[in-house]
Amino acid sequence: MSSAVQRSAGASDALARFALRVGEEALDTRVARKVGTHLLDVLGVATVAARQPFAPGVRSVAAGLGGPAEASAIGLATRIAAPNAALANGTFAHGVDYDDTHLAAIVHPSATVIPAALAVAEETDARGGALARACAAGLETAVRIGLAAEGGFHERGFHPTPICGVFGAAMAAGMLYRLKASEMVSSLGLAASMAAGLLEFLTDGTSAKRLHGGWGAHGGIIAARLARAGLSGPAGGIDGRFGLLRTHLGDAAADGTRISRDLGESWEMLDIALKPYPCCHFLHAFLDAARALREELCGPGATAADARAAIARIERIECLVPPLAVPIVCEPLATKRVPQTPYDAQFSLPFAVALMLVRGRATLDDFTPESIRDAGLLDLAARVGYGEYRGSDFARSFPGRVRLHLADGRLLDRDQPDNRGGPGSPLSAAEVEAKFRANAEPLVGEAGASRIVSMAADLDTGSARELMAPFARTG
Repeated sequence: MSSAVQRSAGASDALARFALRVGEEALDTRVARKVGTHLLDVLGVATVAARQPFAPGVRSVAAGLGGPAEASAIGLATRIAAPNAALANGTFAHGVDYDDTHLAAIVHPSATVIPAALAVAEETDARGGALARACAAGLETAVRIGLAAEGGFHERGFHPTPICGVFGAAMAAGMLYRLKASEMVSSLGLAASMAAGLLEFLTDGTSAKRLHGGWGAHGGIIAARLARAGLSGPAGGIDGRFGLLRTHLGDAAADGTRISRDLGESWEMLDIALKPYPCCHFLHAFLDAARALREELCGPGATAADARAAIARIERIECLVPPLAVPIVCEPLATKRVPQTPYDAQFSLPFAVALMLVRGRATLDDFTPESIRDAGLLDLAARVGYGEYRGSDFARSFPGRVRLHLADGRLLDRDQPDNRGGPGSPLSAAEVEAKFRANAEPLVGEAGASRIVSMAADLDTGSARELMAPFARTG
């Protein structure tokens, strides 16, 4: 047998060929516009997270890893090594659970792919549409691997964002490093050994999940660099006999054709959803339902006093939940009713519904140490139970239904089959920009925000270095 590395055609080969095609062609207008929208959104989300109490430690660790000045970490005045900038920015991008989600894949793709792409684009001083093409291919890669799992990662306790995202980050980085097809296959194979992330943070409300965006971004760049330096990676890292799909999902899920089918002809990343609320995407339909019920219960323009009087009439609250979402946002019910940390509250259905009914909003300022000790919120959360939502198109949409059982025997019922921000009910361009400005302007200023909005709308102009320059402000 030849001493050469033996490869067989599979998902990694198909993705490598896809990368070469995307790198040579102009992006479809819809795809280019989608990339700009999600780049803008995730930069805003990362910027608001970069001002949270956990952020200085992340910046300190990333900067302390050393290396050349290659890329920007949000809130650092000086540039740091590209993999370390991606580690910081990816952690921020996923740090407040306000980043986008591909609903059917149940993956937050932008939090890994875009920080990796931006860091390498800064490092290489990429010009023209190279950044947009790398982001597009990386997002598509992460989403398709998530779609192949059909929710199976969550069922087994894995978090698909870093598991799928490291491949998308490797794809984006590899394109910007101009890897050859064989090197891209190796990069994806190396990324397979870096694909990691557990849901155990749900047990105690700790913040390990924040790292998942950054770790996937960091690992993807390292995989691409190692492949460029000559390290080989298994062609079957995704769908081989010991590849990701078989080891993480079982034999029945090892069909990589679900990743490569119509690749380059149809773009699954066009269905990535944006978040109107900073919490687990499974909660969003319930928040919209609770907001509508609050208005029905209290009347439009209700004051805090009106809300308190109306809430006193609620005997119990029944939420109908898709089964796959139950372990994430409903169980164990005792701790979900009394979140252990603000981060825990962002994954609590009882707390989220109570929050919207009491305050009429759900913002980052509502997921705080003070809020999770608010006696009124906790009293109402204790009245929240759940049952099964039947007949939904989960996970193509994340539906929710809320029923208020009142002391006088009345029942107020709101079914929300499509979560706002998803493919069936997208946020408008004005809403996306308003969200970005609210998140980013305290750091980058109004003029800086306007410049970033303009550049994100046309990534063929300017450079990643120019785009990221306003985020170096520390005040």
